[in-house]
Amino acid sequence: MVDWLQSERLVVLATASSDGVPATHVVSWVVAVDTRTVRFAVRHAAETVAHVRQTGRLAMEVVGDGFSIGARGAARIVREHMPSTPRENAMIELTVEEVVSHLPQGMALRGPAWDVPPGRELDAAARSGAVYEELRRGAD
Repeated sequence: MVDWLQSERLVVLATASSDGVPATHVVSWVVAVDTRTVRFAVRHAAETVAHVRQTGRLAMEVVGDGFSIGARGAARIVREHMPSTPRENAMIELTVEEVVSHLPQGMALRGPAWDVPPGRELDAAARSGAVYEELRRGAD
């Protein structure tokens, strides 16, 4: 999973509020720093940021070519504002405590994919490079 999370991938984050209300959020700016550390750029408008502040917990699901892996653990906001992102994003860091394969036996999976709107490819590539570099550096 560490190798898979080194370039643009979609992952689903799952959190719950302090009173147990669940929420999911899809993110594409995610980097696995090592086998126990994953960082995400998450919009402040997403419930995910508030939930991490309240509970310090986060789960994620990663679906890729031939695998579906869930990970969960302790989460914290390591940077309130990421200058490399176009909107207000927080950098959230997950310290992985548990990893579980969710691949149904005998199933063949292909990872999700998406396209950048026509005419924005170069801007998106440049921005993503800066965001991934900031996620790899973490909190300065």
